[in-house]
Amino acid sequence: MSDVDVDEVPSKMSKIFSSQNFVKTYETAFGRFSVNISAGEINEELSKPGKVTIVNQDTQRTIWKINTLQYQLKITKKPDSVRQVCTTPDGELEKVKQRGEVTESFQGMNQNYVIEVCAQAEKDLQEEVNKIEQIVSESEIPSTENKGGNTTTTTLPPANSNIMINEFVSDPNTGDSEWIELYNKGNSSVNLGNWTVHDNSGTIKTLSVSIEGKGFVAFDVSNRLNNAGDVVILKNNAGAVIDQIGYGDFDGASYSEPTVAIPENGKSAGRTTDGSSTWVLFGVPTKGSSNG
Repeated sequence: MSDVDVDEVPSKMSKIFSSQNFVKTYETAFGRFSVNISAGEINEELSKPGKVTIVNQDTQRTIWKINTLQYQLKITKKPDSVRQVCTTPDGELEKVKQRGEVTESFQGMNQNYVIEVCAQAEKDLQEEVNKIEQIVSESEIPSTENKGGNTTTTTLPPANSNIMINEFVSDPNTGDSEWIELYNKGNSSVNLGNWTVHDNSGTIKTLSVSIEGKGFVAFDVSNRLNNAGDVVILKNNAGAVIDQIGYGDFDGASYSEPTVAIPENGKSAGRTTDGSSTWVLFGVPTKGSSNG
């Protein structure tokens, strides 16, 4: 879960609220899709053998759900909170963000396994919501022009953003390597398998490790980060941007996140304290350990 929202599956869905009811079922290449639109509420369901995905929205909250034999994942977003509950035969993982505070809890056995299953559930939910979006765009679902309703867009909260870029060295001393450090500000271990790290030119690292709660992961990215300026981007296994930081000048990047000054030779750029929002330069890098 991030400072912004809960675990990540970043997706946009257009919701149409109408004073007239609209109910229809479609047989699609993705499975059976049904939609029910009424005053102030829309319910969409995509079902196939062994998997059912539901998106429900009214004026007060949005719910995303996916159910399989291996897991049930439900994300509820309200104006003041986001709650994610993932249930498996081995346990239940819950994450809640409210008033800027994030809480996590686990009940059951084999927590690491449940975390892996829930990460897959998030990825599956993303894929199924994308399919629903495609079906909606290609089907005869009423629009604001023929129903007189209002269209709003909601965004499925981003995932596992407790994981942050915490520090990096782009211009190391002779004989040393460039490196990037990640920090997990949550309390639970997170599997970073197939997460990727990018700079302005493309992918520079595919990860295959786990990061413990309140822990660090640092890795070398020799000769990839530009000394004069670049951007470091972290994406999860669904391809969604989890965190990013820019420094100096770099061409061709569409970038609006905060930046930090260019780290001079042998120095690092990092958060003032682990997980904070303020970036500074360090004369003595702290690779793989706390920034203080």
